[in-house]
Amino acid sequence: MTLAAQVNNLKTGSVRYNLFFRGQFLVLAAYTIAIIETLIAIRLDLTPITYKEALFLSTGLISFSILMIFAVYIKKEISRRLEWTLFTTYMIVYIIAYCFWVYKLQGLRELGLFTALMAVTFVLTYTSMLQSLLMSLITLAAHLSVIFYALEIKHQPGNIKMEFYLSFCLIPAMVLLSVAAYYVHKKRKEAYSVRVELEDMNTDLTEANIMLRFEQSRSKIEMDLAHDIQRSIFPLTPPEDDAWDVAFLSVPSAGVSGDFYDFYITENRLKGISLFDVSGHGVASALITILAKPVFYRNFIKSHNESLDSVFEKSNRDLLAELGGVNAFITGIMLRLCGDRIEYINAGHPDLLLRNGADNSVIMIDEQDHKFKGHPIGLNSPCLSYKTHQFTAASGDVILMYSDCLLECRNESGEFYGDNRLFEVFTAAQAGTARGIMDYIVNDFYKFAGNNIHDDLTLIVLRKK
Repeated sequence: MTLAAQVNNLKTGSVRYNLFFRGQFLVLAAYTIAIIETLIAIRLDLTPITYKEALFLSTGLISFSILMIFAVYIKKEISRRLEWTLFTTYMIVYIIAYCFWVYKLQGLRELGLFTALMAVTFVLTYTSMLQSLLMSLITLAAHLSVIFYALEIKHQPGNIKMEFYLSFCLIPAMVLLSVAAYYVHKKRKEAYSVRVELEDMNTDLTEANIMLRFEQSRSKIEMDLAHDIQRSIFPLTPPEDDAWDVAFLSVPSAGVSGDFYDFYITENRLKGISLFDVSGHGVASALITILAKPVFYRNFIKSHNESLDSVFEKSNRDLLAELGGVNAFITGIMLRLCGDRIEYINAGHPDLLLRNGADNSVIMIDEQDHKFKGHPIGLNSPCLSYKTHQFTAASGDVILMYSDCLLECRNESGEFYGDNRLFEVFTAAQAGTARGIMDYIVNDFYKFAGNNIHDDLTLIVLRKK
């Protein structure tokens, strides 16, 4: 027998036990009613049965019924064979008591039929159609036998034809009760099947929920680990430099970020800054940031005598070789700081903004032909090329680098934060430290966006001292 079949048998046995156990209380109730009716009949002088005989009969029946309840209770589970054994024992005791009782009732023998009908109705809730029919037919046969013995052999008063007639009139009622037992039993099995199915579904859902919570917990642990690894390779504080005041903010939309940034320092001087954004979100993009950051750093340091376009071209080749067929690309900007002169390169990234320290006017760093931007990095294209642009920054001038989240985030009304608002806020920020200017922009952005931020946000502010 399979494990599933064994479990099903255990469940069925448990259900059978519950039904049979409750049924014994119904039997006890039927016995009690019959005893009360008998005592009332004795009190009204309607039957020759004595109190002593009634006490003997009631004590025996109630004791037997309590014994049956106790026996079923300690068993807890009832097999089909045990159920029929208990039912047969119950029927034997019941028929013996019934015959004795009906014989002693004499003129009230019809009371036996009514009580038998009540008993069959009581046990309807836990018996099958076969058991109900057997109980009805055996009771009827016993009743007719008692009538024949009492009237024909012991010559008790009564009309045998009338009593036989009344007995046979109860046959349709007993058959209908047996049919009712069949439908009750059938519906009970259907209800049990539905309950078992629901329990199995509940078990499956419970197991699924446990697995889901486990996977969520494991995913959180992995995300936290990825977050810690990523943070360990990214700068946590801005560099200190005699020529530049630097502030930055990087907030991932999830546990890890697809944005990455770096500060290139040689001989304790800030030589360059970069900000990149990997396409996509989540762990996959974060892994690319971990691989890509050292590639750009290595090429920037090695190519200090070359233009920035060579840094991007070398980095693009290196990343294509390392990432292979990974379907991702990287936008980004890089600055090389050479005193007042700044070299700038852009690979498909949002434009760099420069605020004049004298009048706070803001311009977008670009060329007149707008062909200065190159393609994103990570694309294997024969036409791929980059162009380095140069501009100057005076004391008090402020440079703003940012990821696309700042421009593309929408508020609750569906409006983009956009270039125009960024220009206005950048212009309105009071002259001061780089941190103060950045905080002004960030506060306005969060006030605008609220809880509708669904991308990684990174800002870098550089103020020329």
